[in-house]
Amino acid sequence: MLSEEGKNYICINFGSNNCCVASGLSWTYHAGTESQYEEGGTAQIVARLASGLIDYIEVRGQSYTQAQLDSVNGSSVTLEDAQTIAQHDEGTSQWCVGSSGINPLIYAGIGVGLLGVLLIGMKLIETR
Repeated sequence: MLSEEGKNYICINFGSNNCCVASGLSWTYHAGTESQYEEGGTAQIVARLASGLIDYIEVRGQSYTQAQLDSVNGSSVTLEDAQTIAQHDEGTSQWCVGSSGINPLIYAGIGVGLLGVLLIGMKLIETR
């Protein structure tokens, strides 16, 4: 099971704009003498690490191991955890650092919309 520390670590290091994402990421995993470039989302990165079949993964020039991820999480990160991430990598249930599971961009959009209504209202008052 993912801890809050584990979720935050994953969002920051294996996400985009501190959020878990379904796509748009790239990384290279290393297993023995083999290296493989891949593209995808946060859950795929976590699944690679949780599988135990690779030595480490490079994301944006930083290297990460399964042991590091497990240590930050406080317990082993599993393939089931990767599946859970896939359920929270877009839309209103997207996980982002510092949020309660709601994408802060949604609130930003609402705020901008309300500001527009306020400005329109002020303009109407001004023209009366």
